[in-house]
Amino acid sequence: MRVFNEEQRFTQKWLVLIMLVTAIMPIGILTNKVLKSQQTIQWAPYLGTISLILLSTFCIFFFKLKTRIDEIGIHYRFMPFHFSTKTI
Repeated sequence: MRVFNEEQRFTQKWLVLIMLVTAIMPIGILTNKVLKSQQTIQWAPYLGTISLILLSTFCIFFFKLKTRIDEIGIHYRFMPFHFSTKTI
């Protein structure tokens, strides 16, 4: 029997564009709010929030789906959520 292997990553250009827009908009809104504030800027929470936004946005690029179909069944592994291969 033939064995089918496939590996998918989420690096399409349209997805990268959507992720950049969804990262830039909240950072822009946050920066605008901080700059218009009359209080002194507390850099730690501001930089922490921006880091959290960027980290959560770009973590999707570490996702990978591996699929193998053979005579036993369908084997898949969606990294980083599955640490071992699951079989259907």
